[in-house]
Amino acid sequence: MGHAFSEDPDGDAGWDRDEVYRDTQRQRALEADVRAAKRQAANEHASDLERAAAKARIWKGQQEIRKLTSERPWLRRDASRERAPELSVQPRGAKNAPRATRHAAERMAERGITDGQVKRAIASPMHTFPVTVDSQGRKAQKIVGSDVTVVINPTTRDIITAYPTNKKMRRRYGTDEEAGADS
Repeated sequence: MGHAFSEDPDGDAGWDRDEVYRDTQRQRALEADVRAAKRQAANEHASDLERAAAKARIWKGQQEIRKLTSERPWLRRDASRERAPELSVQPRGAKNAPRATRHAAERMAERGITDGQVKRAIASPMHTFPVTVDSQGRKAQKIVGSDVTVVINPTTRDIITAYPTNKKMRRRYGTDEEAGADS
């Protein structure tokens, strides 16, 4: 039961063979995407933001596989097909991993800001401002870290820009010993 074809060779399970084939191929493509994302998430040469984006792709791909297999009785999810066999530890997906826009990546490069600094600011902020909406309806939220201040779109989790946190902000929101020494 649940197979695309009847156990009785003369019988028919009643499912359209072309549809079964298309759905099976879609599932295999999604599984391949998850494996590729796991390889990128485990790549030690990838930046923190690239790994975070890969983890988001893992999560999204697995969600799509779950949805596809729940809607199609002839498909079964087999998590072993989502494994990257060469990896001893399989990376897990992350739902809301932030990713840098092209603008943010360019500004970060110009300002000498690393992915690690951005990740630390988001993970351990000194202060997070409320969400603001500009005249064009775009949302933004400023996150002040000890080294850098990051502006993200809270809906999409896209990093809009990042810049060094100034001394005044460090003194106001942080307990950074360096900020007191800078006065």
